[in-house]
Amino acid sequence: MQTKTKQENIDNLHPGKVVVLKKKTLRESLLTVSSVVYQSGKMGQATGAFLLGTTSKDKFFEQIVAGNTGIDSWKLASGYFTKQEYGSIRKELNRLALLPIFIDDDPGVNGAIIVERTFSLAESLQKKGECLNLIAIHAFGKCLSPEDKKKLQKLAADLSVAIVIMEREK
Repeated sequence: MQTKTKQENIDNLHPGKVVVLKKKTLRESLLTVSSVVYQSGKMGQATGAFLLGTTSKDKFFEQIVAGNTGIDSWKLASGYFTKQEYGSIRKELNRLALLPIFIDDDPGVNGAIIVERTFSLAESLQKKGECLNLIAIHAFGKCLSPEDKKKLQKLAADLSVAIVIMEREK
């Protein structure tokens, strides 16, 4: 299996490959995966993200907005920000709305469902003349089995899509 485990960045991420990143904290892992998804979407690449465990779509976008505006995420979560910060938040949310990012935060998702939903997403994009470039899986709260990772490796090769899996460092 061509799965690589890396602690650093994802500069060597290529279509057909799976990269497993490991982080110690939920905050670090969420920051990393949201950054990867945002950068991919910003480059116009269709990107799918699966949030397994305790992370919600709202928290995920909150992390992206906080990272791109410089506004503390606690301010976003609590709603305590200035008019100027509000303007920056609206601008960033409008920019995010235009990016080809598809998020699935269904709590019942597992490796087999990810494969199925990724094929569906790839198929629907193909009908529009687009192709799926990246799948990011935030599996910090849940572990993907070795069998799930094998299926994801096959999926990456079959669809020529890059896959990033974020897991908890042990």
